[in-house]
Parts: sequence; C-alpha cells; structure tokens
Amino acid sequence: MLKYCYNQICKGWALPSFPHVGLLTDALKENGGENIEVKDFSFRVAPSAMHSPFAVIFFLIKKRLQGEKLNAVRLGHLKSCFLGLILGMFKHRFSYLMVTGIKK
Repeated sequence: MLKYCYNQICKGWALPSFPHVGLLTDALKENGGENIEVKDFSFRVAPSAMHSPFAVIFFLIKKRLQGEKLNAVRLGHLKSCFLGLILGMFKHRFSYLMVTGIKK
C-alpha cells in the first residue's frame, strides 16, 4: 500500500521521486556544505494536510456542478492530495523536513 501511494503521488505531482535526506545531506557536505541541519516539520504541516480530503471533495463537487470535466492530469493531482495524507501517516518512511546549511 505504501509503495502504491508513493508511486501515485510522484506520478500525480510529476516528481521523479522524493529526496532521501541522507543522500541529500551527504551531497551537500561533498559540495562544500557545512553546519547542515535537518528539522522535522511533519507535525506542523499535519493540520493543513488534514483538510485536503475536504478541499478535494469540495473542488470536485464544484467542478461537477459547473459542468466541467477534469482531465487526467488534474485528477492525478487530486488523487495525490488524498494519498499524501496516507503517506504522511508513515512518519518513519516519509517526513516533511527542512534542510539548512551554509556553503564554504
């Protein structure tokens, strides 16, 4: 289930993948980065993520009432919004992080 959600989100948001924090911080250090800090903002983002199913449903109803048919790209994006909520429940595998540092 987790792999399906991940793949569908990447597809719906046109991402090749999400970055792996360890690989990212290693690459930053190898390219002159120092004082690299990783802060987890997952719980700060959670409240806004919790409203996404309601926003998506409201949007779909609104577009349906307007007689607008959504194309596959827009539907894929909306599906990703739903699945993002599921992916976010697996905090040990997926987090909303901020990576900072300075370049030498």
